[in-house]
Amino acid sequence: MEMSHRGKEFLSIIQKAEADLRALLNIPENYEVLFLQGGATTQFAAIPLNLVEPEDTVDYLVTGSWGDKAFKEAQKYSKPMVVWSRKAEKYTKIPFFDGLEQIHAENKSLYNTPPCFGIYMCGLVFDDLLAQGGLEEVERKNKKKADLLYNAIDEKKK
Repeated sequence: MEMSHRGKEFLSIIQKAEADLRALLNIPENYEVLFLQGGATTQFAAIPLNLVEPEDTVDYLVTGSWGDKAFKEAQKYSKPMVVWSRKAEKYTKIPFFDGLEQIHAENKSLYNTPPCFGIYMCGLVFDDLLAQGGLEEVERKNKKKADLLYNAIDEKKK
């Protein structure tokens, strides 16, 4: 993976991975596919440490338990405010996002350095799943294998 995420070699990798994932999951064109790096709780600290000053106020939408953990971690490095949460309702709703502008979408997951190797590996998996006939065909094959196994177990019990 010694290549630039801005180079033509990687551009073909990320474009094919997105096209294959869209095909596999029937993702419509009015939805963006974003390949972003994570790291769970490490990222909860990395975001405020890299994007704000300690005295800055930042807004958090808490849509689940991970968002709640992110908010708590941000308290160590900034002055976060929960502007929306449904914790009391066990996170069964999320806010409408009409009007937000998600900069990563404009840049096709290339605004920051994306998880290049992960995208490459996912692209290989997507390609293989499509070559097998897509998710419905893989599900059919897996169900057939499971039926064989469980029928053999059931026969053994008799």
